[in-house]
Formats: sequence, structure tokens, C-alpha cells
Amino acid sequence: MWLGYVSNRRRKKTVFLAVVAVFVGGGTSLGWRGRAGKVGGGGSEDKSEGRYRVCTSPQLGRYVEAATHLSRGQKVLESSPLVSFHKSDASKPLSDTLDEWVKTYRDSEGRAITDRFTIPGWIWAGFAQKYLSLDKEKREQWLNLPHPGKGDPSFEPMMSFAEAILNHLRSKQSVDITVEEMANAMQVLTFNAWQSGERAMLFYEMSLTSHSCSPNLGPPSKLQDTSDIHFFPVDSSIEPGTILSTSHIDQLDGLLMPAEQRRERLFRTKRQWCSCSRCKGEDYVRPMDCPKCAKGTIFHSIEREEKGEPGWQCDLCKAGLSTEEASKSVMGLSTEKMAQHVIDRVTEVEDDIQRGFMYNTSIASTYGLYIQKIIRQDHGSFQRYLKSMGKAMIARGINGVDKKEDGQIDYPKRDRSMGLGFQYLMQHVQWLKMMTKHRPRMLPNRLMVEIAEQWLIPSLDRIESGQVSECNLPKSMLVGIRKEAEEILKTSGK
Repeated sequence: MWLGYVSNRRRKKTVFLAVVAVFVGGGTSLGWRGRAGKVGGGGSEDKSEGRYRVCTSPQLGRYVEAATHLSRGQKVLESSPLVSFHKSDASKPLSDTLDEWVKTYRDSEGRAITDRFTIPGWIWAGFAQKYLSLDKEKREQWLNLPHPGKGDPSFEPMMSFAEAILNHLRSKQSVDITVEEMANAMQVLTFNAWQSGERAMLFYEMSLTSHSCSPNLGPPSKLQDTSDIHFFPVDSSIEPGTILSTSHIDQLDGLLMPAEQRRERLFRTKRQWCSCSRCKGEDYVRPMDCPKCAKGTIFHSIEREEKGEPGWQCDLCKAGLSTEEASKSVMGLSTEKMAQHVIDRVTEVEDDIQRGFMYNTSIASTYGLYIQKIIRQDHGSFQRYLKSMGKAMIARGINGVDKKEDGQIDYPKRDRSMGLGFQYLMQHVQWLKMMTKHRPRMLPNRLMVEIAEQWLIPSLDRIESGQVSECNLPKSMLVGIRKEAEEILKTSGK
């Protein structure tokens, strides 16, 4: 998990949620790349047998780019963490002190900051201890990782936070750093720290990837179960000189959001506005029926709006529409907000199993039918609903949540839960395939791979091995799903 100013997903695998980004246009959004260093007009250093290089420029700071052609599925940026520790290594008294500080602190305007300090106390404590144990060179590497510094509103509370850390530590040991240095070190964590279960890590080169809403790298993976080494899988072929990018918005699911939502989420969690080509161009995951010709589809463009032109345009009649005119669409802006309210309620429950306990097939179907009536089925928000609820229904079935009054599993109900889950995920997969065909490289291939690899095939394996008792889902349906899932993995190079 990449920790940040957002709620943390509780999963066994390593994922990440936040990194700060400064945007320069084009296909990627470059982050606060740390200190650019004294490298005249720029420089680079080849890494990992020439597959990529760490570059430095006065305009962009540090970033990583491909040094040679990279193929889909190839591993890049294989790295051991700069620091790594287990929860048991962190000082419990310091951890408790920091948890209490977060609960009681108020900023200069009297506001609580619990929404911005979601990292558990043991992680802060462990990293503070690790930082003090490092030599000067390692500390410099740490401080060179992307973070906004004094100019960001988060620095005021971070100074107070750092003071609380040092006051606690000074009562037990000699401390050789200033409050400002510790504040910078801790601010780095809010944008770069990783969590995997009860282990926390901080990587250097892997933290230099840029943000893009059409990333060319997939989420990080662990090289081996017994190793701290992680890497990024290449999502689509990359030419030499291309900046390596990942998504810093809820990883994969955030990429299904309309551009305005993605940008607002990125600003709220990373303090910057995204200006990548996908955000500025036609917002193809936000289609609406054209209210003028009644046959075409209107799409929004932030770039058009910034030029003073109508933000919406029909792909058929080419009419330009203002936001007020676009709201007159049968499935327009007002109904979009209504749908989003329901979808947010579902997706804010980030744990798939917990969501499966909360919603049964009746509620899932009712919500789904309601959303379909007010936004188009090819709208990215509806696809987020299908994906989130589809996983929840399969998790519900696998965990035997549907029970009779006597506490025994209700097998027909269980089958209906899993059947609806498969239906939703396959519907979502078909939409992803359509988008891949008509809008190549707009959405990462990893979106389909994740569903096939982590949900469809493991669930089918459980059914076929008998772990899901007395399953009576149609065999022809299960065979078709497996065929589709295996084809996705084959195409992706898995």
C-alpha cells in the first residue's frame, strides 16, 4: 500500500494509493521530483542493465524514462527498499504518543487533521527510528524523494508532529537533527511510504515514477514471497525516451472516474491538478446523449473549456454545448450526480469482503437497475459500480455469507450471489475490451488482467476443486468465463 492522505486499503498484497504530482502537460504528470541537484542542463544515469534511466532536469527534477524498448509484461525498476521494518520493530510508546497527537492536534484555524494523517502511529514511529539510524548519504536519498516541502499546507502540522516525535525521543536518546529536518522526512512518507500487511517500506527509484491517467506501468508486484524486492510490470510496450508512469489515483479503479473526479481526487490527496493528455482531452468515460440531435454522444473537454469554448461537443452533429445545455440531456449532469451518490456509497467500502457482507443480491440488483436508468451503461462510473459490486458478490459467495435461519449455507442464494458477481465482472470486461479496441492505450491493460487473475480464475478454481460446495451454476457459463479469462492473460503475456 502506498500511504497518503486517503483511507488505506486492507489487503495482503502490496498496493499504493498516493504520491504527489506536479503537472507539465503531455501524456504524463510529473511529481514533486525531489531536489533537482546541481546537474547543469540535465543528466541521466542508466540503471538495471540499460532498461531505464534516472533523469534530472532543471524543469522536471528527477524522473525515470525507458532507455530501450520495453515489452508488455517486462519487469522494470526492480528495487529493494531504502528502509524496511516490521510493526514489532516500532516503538510502542512512540506509536501511542503519535496516535494521540493525531487525535488531539488542531491547526492554526482550529481544524482537526485526522483526515490527513491516516497513517497508523506504528508506521510513523518505525520510520522516525529508521531515519535516525541512517548515515548522511541515506538520509539525503530519503529527503530527495518527492514531497512539496514548506510551501504546502501540510507542512505546518508536520512541524508540530516532528516536534512531538523528537520530544519523545530526546527523553530517551541523543538526537542529532532539527525539527525541520524531521518534518521534511515525515512529509516524504505521506507521499512515498508503502505498507504490506505489518511491514512498512520506503523505496527510492520506484518513487520517481510519474503520474498518468493512462499509465504505461501496472501496480507494483513483489518479486518473491520471501523478498522485499518489488518491481513494476510494463502494461503496454514503451519506446526509448518515454517517461515511465503509474497511476497515483486509487491505482486502477480511480482510472474509471470521469476527468473532473480524477483531477479533484488527485488534488485532494496530492495537492496538484493533473494536466495529462487524457484529462485535458475528450472525456470518453463520461458519455451522455446529445440533447440537440438526439442521436450522437456528447463528451466533455477541460481543454476546450479553458480556451473559452463550449466544454461539451457531440461526436455526430459536432454541436458545442455549454454545461447548462448539457444538463438538458435525458441522462445529464443532474442524474449523473444522483447515480454518483449511490456509486460512492458502494465504492467507499474499500474491502471487497466487507462490501460482500453489506450488500446482498437484492440490493445489488436494485442499485444496478436504478443507476442504469439515469446514466449510460458505458459511463465509467457505472463500470466502477459493476466492478466493485461484482467483486463483492463473488466474495459473498466464496465466504458463505448467504445462510438459512438455522445458520447453514443457503446454496441457491449463494449461487445467485456468485452468478451476479460473474455477470457484473464479465459485463465490465466487455466494456474494457470495447474501450481497448476503440481507444487504444487510454486505459491500462492491467484493468482486465486484475479481474481475470485475481477474481475470475481463482473463483473458478475453487468451484472446480469442490471448495465451493454444491455449486450449481451452469457449466457452460463457467467454461465461457474461464475461456475469456485465460485469453485475457494470454494476450497480456501472462
